[in-house]
Amino acid sequence: MPDKLLKVVNNISKNNAKLVLKLNKIGKGSNFEEIEIPIERKYINDFVKVLTTIGFTDNIMHSFQKRKNYVYKGVEVALKYSEVWGHHLELEIMIADIKEKEQAEKR
Repeated sequence: MPDKLLKVVNNISKNNAKLVLKLNKIGKGSNFEEIEIPIERKYINDFVKVLTTIGFTDNIMHSFQKRKNYVYKGVEVALKYSEVWGHHLELEIMIADIKEKEQAEKR
């Protein structure tokens, strides 16, 4: 899936986990749909095993990320660091419909 990202997230600080499918390649474009499915943290290794067993074995990354979240004028601003991406900034506004994209980008 060269134009998508599938990941299993273990969020230690929030004590939760999820399976996430991002429908665009990271770093390409200003918006992309994400499908998130919450999972219990105790099943993280099982999810990883299922994905690798059915063939998701290319480009596997194990990444620990440090992040600090802020909210500014309704925009989530995340200052992040990981070994894979280095220091980077993510600005995020969640919208329910693609029709809201232009307004969100103006914001």
